[in-house]
Amino acid sequence: MMTINKTTYKGIPALECETDSIRLKFLPENGCRLQSIVDKQSDKEFLALDPDHFFKPQFLGGSYVEGDVSGCDDMFPTIDPMTFDDGERKGIEYPCHGEVCRVAHKVEMSEDGFSTFYHSQSLNYDYKKTITEGENGGVKISYEITNTGSDDFRCMWAAHFMAAAEKGGYAVTPFEDGDKGEIMFDEDGQYGKRNDVFAVPKAALCSGEYSKSANAYKFFYLDKLSEGKVGYFVPSVGKAVTLRFDKEKLPYIGVWVNNGRFKEMYNIAMEIATSPFDKPETAIERGIDFKIPAGQSFKFDITVTVE
Repeated sequence: MMTINKTTYKGIPALECETDSIRLKFLPENGCRLQSIVDKQSDKEFLALDPDHFFKPQFLGGSYVEGDVSGCDDMFPTIDPMTFDDGERKGIEYPCHGEVCRVAHKVEMSEDGFSTFYHSQSLNYDYKKTITEGENGGVKISYEITNTGSDDFRCMWAAHFMAAAEKGGYAVTPFEDGDKGEIMFDEDGQYGKRNDVFAVPKAALCSGEYSKSANAYKFFYLDKLSEGKVGYFVPSVGKAVTLRFDKEKLPYIGVWVNNGRFKEMYNIAMEIATSPFDKPETAIERGIDFKIPAGQSFKFDITVTVE
C-alpha cells in the first residue's frame, strides 16, 4: 500500500509517496511538480535536479529558465509562449512552459492518496491532479482539465519529464531507427536547424559525453506513438524509469537531449504531449487542432514505474 508523508525539498513543502518499489516527491506549492523519483532497491534518483542549493520558484510573469528547471513540470496550456487573436481568450498570453507549473495548487488528502487543484481566472479552466498507487509498484497520476469558459479551449498538454542522464543511457520509445522527426532546436546543428525534418538515428536518443559546452537539441517525432509507454534506461542500475499512458490521449512525443549546454545540467526529457511542435498555434497550422470543448473535461492517467 502506498504511504504519503509531508516533507520538504530544499526547504519548501513537499509530499512524498512511497510504494514497495519507489519514492516520489511532489511540490504542491510549485505547480504540484513531480520533483523526485527514487528506486528503493538501488537508491537511484531518476530525475534531473538543479544543482543550486536554493530552490528558485517559478511564478507568473517570471522567466522560466531563470527559475528551478528540473524534475517534471506539467506544461499547460503551451510550451512556447503565445496568444490567440480571436475567441474569449483573445490576447491573453499562454506563458512560457505554461501556467500550471508557475502557481500554487490546493491540496486535498484522501484515504488512498491526494489531489491538487488550480483554477485559472485568466484562461478559464480548472486543473486537477490525483495521485494514487498504480500497478506493479508504481504511482498513478490522474489528470482532469475542465474548460470553464464559453469557447473551445485550444491548448496543449506536455510533460517536462527531465530524466537524469548517464553516459550510455538512452530514451526508450516505440519508434524505429530512422523514423522521421522535426527539430525544435539544435544548438550545434548536429542534426539540422529548426523545422528541419530528419531520419532520427538511435544515436539521437542516447546521452553523449557530458561537458558544460556539449550540445542540447530537441525534436518531435512526426508520427503518433504506437504504444503508450516511454522511458529512460540507466545502465549503471540496469533499469528504466517508465511512463505508461493512453496513447490516444497523449499521442505525440518530443525528445530533448541536454548533454550540458543548458544550465550545465545533464538530462534527457521525454515530453509526451497532446500535440507536437511546442505550441498550439503551430500545431493548428499543421492540421493538429487539440482543444477542450466548452464545459467539458479532458481526463488521462500516467503511471510512473522503475523496472
